[in-house]
Amino acid sequence: EAAPPSVTSPSYVELDGGGRVFADTLIAIAAGDSVTSCVDARSSCNGVPTAGSCPTTVLGPNDDARFDLGPGGRIEIGFRCAVILEHGSVDGTASPDFRIWATVAPGARAIVAVSDDGAHFTDLGFLEIADQTFDLARIRATAVRFVRLADTGQGGIAIDAVEAL
Repeated sequence: EAAPPSVTSPSYVELDGGGRVFADTLIAIAAGDSVTSCVDARSSCNGVPTAGSCPTTVLGPNDDARFDLGPGGRIEIGFRCAVILEHGSVDGTASPDFRIWATVAPGARAIVAVSDDGAHFTDLGFLEIADQTFDLARIRATAVRFVRLADTGQGGIAIDAVEAL
């Protein structure tokens, strides 16, 4: 498991042209027992990820450039230049706080965990359908900066982007 990143956050948030906010930092990827630290693949908050030793296809807006999670694979990404906020419910109905843009094969699923510090993660639920949304109220979190996706063993999940809503 990768160590939590020590990345300072700028005092502003860079949005895409439509005002949407996406993950901008790749922390680590894992396949089997092999873990690759990716802290060199972080954005300068200008919307352009830095090319490092890891694929940056999951960073930035959903653009059909995908990262194959692979059977038993894991990826940890972050919002260095932004944060995912819990928006509360509307008339007692849960409100989505972030979306994972992905293709998910029938029967495939991944555990979705979130963290505010990059070290202590809480399981939020399972990614089981394409372009699925998640609500932080489910775990009583008000804000998170890190998302971990861990394939449950079958494979068949390709991640395009993670968007704060």
